[in-house]
Amino acid sequence: MNRAAALSHFAFFSIALALASCGGSPAPQGPRPTGRIYSAEEVQREAQELVVREAEARARFLALSALRERLVARGLALDPLPSSPGLPTERHVPTSGLSEQDLAERMARLRKANEDLERFVPRLDRLRAKLLEHVDAQSGDPLAQLDAIERAGRGTLRLPLHERELALELIYVPPSRGALGIDLDDPELPYPLERRGAARVTSSPALELVIAEGFFLQRGELTRAELAMLRGLPAPEEREAALPATGLTWREAQELAASVQHAQLAVRLPSEVEWEHAARFDPAGPPRFYPWGSMRDSARAAELARELTSAENAGVDRSALGLVHLAGNAREWTLDPWRERRWQAMAPLAVHHPTRLESPKETPALVAVRGSAAGEEGVLRCECAFRAAVDPNTCEATIGVRLLVLRR
Repeated sequence: MNRAAALSHFAFFSIALALASCGGSPAPQGPRPTGRIYSAEEVQREAQELVVREAEARARFLALSALRERLVARGLALDPLPSSPGLPTERHVPTSGLSEQDLAERMARLRKANEDLERFVPRLDRLRAKLLEHVDAQSGDPLAQLDAIERAGRGTLRLPLHERELALELIYVPPSRGALGIDLDDPELPYPLERRGAARVTSSPALELVIAEGFFLQRGELTRAELAMLRGLPAPEEREAALPATGLTWREAQELAASVQHAQLAVRLPSEVEWEHAARFDPAGPPRFYPWGSMRDSARAAELARELTSAENAGVDRSALGLVHLAGNAREWTLDPWRERRWQAMAPLAVHHPTRLESPKETPALVAVRGSAAGEEGVLRCECAFRAAVDPNTCEATIGVRLLVLRR
């Protein structure tokens, strides 16, 4: 099933319901209004939630279709994919001027659709997990390698490069919901607002974040050994090989990512949203404040290494997914030009599609870096939401690189 066919398949029930909404056939039986009076704002919020759930389901469905295509191409006989539930067409229609009865009826349809999608998305996830069981983990094909890494949650992507083999240790970040930013008026913050000075966070108040597609992120920063391989240079001395590669400008970091390009892969720097979500996401609980835990765990920042070290010596500096050196070691270039309050307009919900992001064509005046450098004092910079602006032409010994990998 190609992408166009997958979209058509996904839209089948939406078209049927649209006909019903236009009077082409009887409307499907859903929950009847309960008599409660809803405001136009409440109905709009429910409609916004439906649009987001639809984006989640559509992205999951397309990714599942692509996985099924890959497995069929490898000779597996697989069942067709499930059809999606119907979606009310009025999720995009303004609610001003509607009667109380109209608002109640619209809310009932929107809630029914949200409940259907809430059940449908986990069904797609279960089906994807089942299909991933058929992946050949020993295959040299890059897409099969990524499928195996996704199944295990982590693994090594091996690519031939300059007559050698580049091995990137990757962590899979699944499509999921999380948080972006923190609430600066929270009385439990380790550093109250009046003590934060010029320190910045992604967003305040915090937003709910939806990551529509999964992606792969390097477990630790790019090492000096990996940098030498990417540049076709001799390997560094053993005592330095596993240390993070620093002293690169933003454009040099972009070029390094481009040098790993493969016909089946897209490799780039992570965006701020992707970096923060990967650092904070916890499959077993709420989004983390620090990579290692909640804001009540600020004292553990004292355990961070005071000088550059290898990923194996990360200690407490690791996320729930297994990413290391997010709060210390080296700060990291991101893909994004620096902009103030760029996410505030999305409140209370932001949807991010990693597959739709492109690298900036021009060098911006300032670029966002994330994380904290080894030896920096205090817990403020260890917060996952902390961000700073840096001149992209600088080549500081405290800024490194972490690569993000996507399927094409």
